[in-house]
Amino acid sequence: MQAGHLSQTIVLQRRDLQRDSHGAQVTTWSDVAQLRAAITPLSGREILTAQAFSAQLTHQIVVRYTRCLSDPLDLPKLRILFGQRIFNIQAAINDEESNRQITLLVTEGLSDG
Repeated sequence: MQAGHLSQTIVLQRRDLQRDSHGAQVTTWSDVAQLRAAITPLSGREILTAQAFSAQLTHQIVVRYTRCLSDPLDLPKLRILFGQRIFNIQAAINDEESNRQITLLVTEGLSDG
């Protein structure tokens, strides 16, 4: 992976549940890390292929390996913020199991997790 390919800056966020003044649970998001990334919209053919996994996959995001994306049990608690756009992580693939880069399969859209 060449650094020039990771031309966008994204923010990795984690969902937290807190209680408001009335005792109700409220979802909040806190920043975990700021990462350099390559964001690629999936083409029509890739979307058709990906439908076997999820009918909603819209983008692929490639980042350098980071431990916070390596635990599949944590993925449902994470999302990507890119400017005003929100990407929900559906899968994280440790490319070639080499701990060098992770490919994230994501859906775009607002989600409270």
